[in-house]
Amino acid sequence: ILLIKDLVSTQSTGAGRCDGLSYEEIEEEYPEEFALRDLDKYNYRYPQGESYQDLCCRLEPIIMELEKQDQVLLICHQAVLRCIVGYYLNLSTDEYPTSKFRCTP
Repeated sequence: ILLIKDLVSTQSTGAGRCDGLSYEEIEEEYPEEFALRDLDKYNYRYPQGESYQDLCCRLEPIIMELEKQDQVLLICHQAVLRCIVGYYLNLSTDEYPTSKFRCTP
């Protein structure tokens, strides 16, 4: 059993200046940023935040540890799940931000 305690690496993407805002609020308060995000969700970086690409770089050492395991249970934020499962399913990175996985609270 691999227990990952690296809380910094497994945090979700940081929304920076938009942290705590709903997508509707971001669209209203930062329409240009909202439009830019829609153009390239994988590489888009919120102002003072990070992108899915940044998150994937942060997760690389954890994914390398997961590769050594026979069975894995993931309990994580949705963006982290999308990156890890996307890696294992060999999805294109463009598919990571929009991948649908059943997440239950």
